[in-house]
Amino acid sequence: AHDEVRRVYSESVGQILQVVRLSPKQSTPSEQSCSSKPDSIVVANTHLFYHPMAGHIRLLQAFAICHKLDQIRRTDPESPAPLLICGDFNSDP
Repeated sequence: AHDEVRRVYSESVGQILQVVRLSPKQSTPSEQSCSSKPDSIVVANTHLFYHPMAGHIRLLQAFAICHKLDQIRRTDPESPAPLLICGDFNSDP
């Protein structure tokens, strides 16, 4: 079974993660006084590996993704960016 997972994984994985940091457009002077708006937001999209016997692979991918996204969103330690992650997790809710 491991050979099958290895074969499928090596032949079928395309995208694991795409990330972009978005900044809001310039605000008007009256909007600038409201400090609750973040300077940017990190948006991520993923498509985790699928195979019925490969939950452990998805777990490793999810861990690596969360670790990297946390590094990205904390580039400014004083004000970590909000994060939106979406995609196909190939998992039950």
